[in-house]
Amino acid sequence: MKRTLTLFILILLSIFGFEVQAQIQVFGTDGLMDRPTTWGASSDVLKSFKGKEKVVHLKRNQIAYGGVLFDTYLTFDFSKSNTVSFEAYYPTPSKKLDEYTLMFGVRVKGDQGEHQVLHKFAVKSFDQWEKYTFTIDPDDGIDYQSVALIMQPGSKNGEGDGLEMYLTNVEIPGISADDIKVNITTNMEGNQILLQKYTSPNIVSKLKKPVFKVIKNGYKVLEIASVKADDDQVVIQLELTIGPNDDIKLSFEKGSIYDEAGHTLKYFKYQDVKNKVPVTYDVYTDFGLANKYLNGRYSGYRADLLTVTDPKYKNGKVLQVKSTELKSCAVLFHLTEQIDITKEKIFKVKVFVPSPKEGVEKVKLDLCFRQDQKADNQLVKQEVISTFDKWVELVYDFNGEQPEQKIYNSICISFNPDPMSEYKKQLSFYLKELQGPIKTIN
Repeated sequence: MKRTLTLFILILLSIFGFEVQAQIQVFGTDGLMDRPTTWGASSDVLKSFKGKEKVVHLKRNQIAYGGVLFDTYLTFDFSKSNTVSFEAYYPTPSKKLDEYTLMFGVRVKGDQGEHQVLHKFAVKSFDQWEKYTFTIDPDDGIDYQSVALIMQPGSKNGEGDGLEMYLTNVEIPGISADDIKVNITTNMEGNQILLQKYTSPNIVSKLKKPVFKVIKNGYKVLEIASVKADDDQVVIQLELTIGPNDDIKLSFEKGSIYDEAGHTLKYFKYQDVKNKVPVTYDVYTDFGLANKYLNGRYSGYRADLLTVTDPKYKNGKVLQVKSTELKSCAVLFHLTEQIDITKEKIFKVKVFVPSPKEGVEKVKLDLCFRQDQKADNQLVKQEVISTFDKWVELVYDFNGEQPEQKIYNSICISFNPDPMSEYKKQLSFYLKELQGPIKTIN
């Protein structure tokens, strides 16, 4: 009855022009959490997959129940909506089952099943993104703080073992708290800083002389043109535009911002601002025939290097890296233009990893920036691949790093199976399209 009444109210609100409150993203590009916890499964957080950014890759094991938990440690607010949702990509399974099912909903805490409200349902389709939306009936007086997703619940005799899926854009109706809580980002144009609230009451637009300080790249104070607010956010208008690779911090030092319930935004100092100004990329090398900024030749470490036809699409040339020992291996090369890591911070590379020997679930790929290929003071970022026989684009984000030097003229990309002890044959990988910010070399 509660579910029917909730849906009826939401329909009426929509018909008569009342705004239904926007969902709060628990996990995704603007989510409250960076990484979930898992049980009965392994997981990796991917920067991107099949057109979506910030995705959890989940792989089940043999036990009956397994999935992911998003413990927010914040109380969910169901006063205006009971809708929860997520987006999922379910690859065509390698094993035949009578049905493929998921279970999704909310819990008090991740490890507490009492009062949980979960829906069990069939997977809609394979090999494409699908959005799943449900209206739930939470128990009155219970503080729900966690979202749970279970993959192939109640599986017997290991039937769920090896099943995979990808998950993103996990959303709930709202958050209830004793103060205003916000996500802080720039806008896409780089001329505003946005404090977007994710607690439920609306912000009161009449501000009481708030004083903010905006710091760029550790030292420069940016001039503020104005500060305004609407129901959902505070907008700080800047005099100058922020670039895509600028490191921005924000302090809230004086004045007051409050919502309709009388909650205030607490003062803070040097809070990181998520820079959403898009980076314009250039292809430094495609590892085939277009080596725009390659200085000299590639060299292999414990590896033979071959220029071969794309193993997936059979068109174009890519670089095959084949190990010569039963150990990790690497490809090394110099650049004609230096990288200034204080200005150029996000890089991408496409990698194809053939299915490894059974027992190897992941391959770690390190992107290392060096000066003259010397490992001393190198800057390293690691990403993990657990999707095989497909091209995967890895994103290496060096924002927040504090390297010992800022200029690099050479790169090492190393490949490390995990666990190495289970890898009893030579490694083989393919690379194409190393991209970096275009202004690095302009």
